[in-house]
Amino acid sequence: MEGRLLIGVVVIVATFYCSPGKSEECHLHEGDLCKCSTNTTTIDLGIIFSELPQYVDGEKYIYSPCKLMVPTNSTKGATQKELEALVWKVFKTNTALGREATTWTVSSDAGADLKFRITYSGGDVYKNKTKKWKAVFDYSYSPNDTRIAHMGVDKNKQHFVVTGKTVRPVTARRRPTGSTGVAVGVVGLVFIILCLVAVVTYCVVGVAYNYRVKGERGSDIIPNAALWVELPVLVKDGVCFTISPCTSKYRRTRYRKL
Repeated sequence: MEGRLLIGVVVIVATFYCSPGKSEECHLHEGDLCKCSTNTTTIDLGIIFSELPQYVDGEKYIYSPCKLMVPTNSTKGATQKELEALVWKVFKTNTALGREATTWTVSSDAGADLKFRITYSGGDVYKNKTKKWKAVFDYSYSPNDTRIAHMGVDKNKQHFVVTGKTVRPVTARRRPTGSTGVAVGVVGLVFIILCLVAVVTYCVVGVAYNYRVKGERGSDIIPNAALWVELPVLVKDGVCFTISPCTSKYRRTRYRKL
């Protein structure tokens, strides 16, 4: 019974850590850049971005998915009605309107916190430059008014945190995505590797101990040889115990040598 429980726990933990992160795109509404919709909810971006974050770090950026802004020294940008998100970049004395290939990714990791990861990948509309930069926005629920804070640069990404009651999730929990999902996968892989190393170490040390100290020979030199003989059946029963419906039908009730 203890063996089945142990295998069941291992299967559950491995499944949790190795499951790929899931994400859901939030598509901007045609004709209304202040709203985007997933398969389950609509998000009002106008309220979230009522306060535009600005910072000066060699360049000045203004983020707004709701407005079409035109540089003061040019009228060419006035016809760019298809812009989904816009960044007005001011560098020295030059201004440029950035056309953005923007992905709004929605994910939720725990409780009442809903986090969006929004990546802007843009260049110069006029010269079609390939220079790219990224900004990450994290949102969480709060009963206070909406506010935006610039958290600085991390891994070549500008990080902002947007807090407000308008971003409370209305759907079931979803796993984190992007870099968070990758991190969970790495933790799962490390967990599996550590388990394999522990098993190999146990076998090597056990064989050496049985041979040198106990003087065992033949199959008896293998530590807990009976366990390894019965292991395939034990694993099968552990899996069946975990997924429950097939437990009563396929579970083996005895292990001859354990």
